[in-house]
Amino acid sequence: MRDFGHLGDVFAVLGDRPKYSDSGPLSLSDPAVIDRVLTGAGFTDVKAEAVDADQVWGRDIADATDFIMGWGPVRFALRDVSPPAVDELREAAARSSARATSWYSPGSTGARRRRWRCRRATSRRW
Repeated sequence: MRDFGHLGDVFAVLGDRPKYSDSGPLSLSDPAVIDRVLTGAGFTDVKAEAVDADQVWGRDIADATDFIMGWGPVRFALRDVSPPAVDELREAAARSSARATSWYSPGSTGARRRRWRCRRATSRRW
């Protein structure tokens, strides 16, 4: 999984990590894909700027684990996985969430992650 650090380890329990796809839910974490998509949509002068920001994943590690396990890409990856394997993954997610969480304060926990902000994209169509 792109840009999720230790959380990719959760999928090691399955034996294989989900395959990255240019059209998948994490595809826009790649500036080249951002450029290709926006340019293909008629935009010019596309600039993707890295922004590091805190993400709140939950109130505590248990809440963060529920957030990760309920996240759309994770649920999609687990759609055909047996309930016992999902339980094993939940335990792995709790351990990985504890490692991946870069900060904790009373009432919230999360991690600092990189995102891409697009600027100066203008459309040839308007």
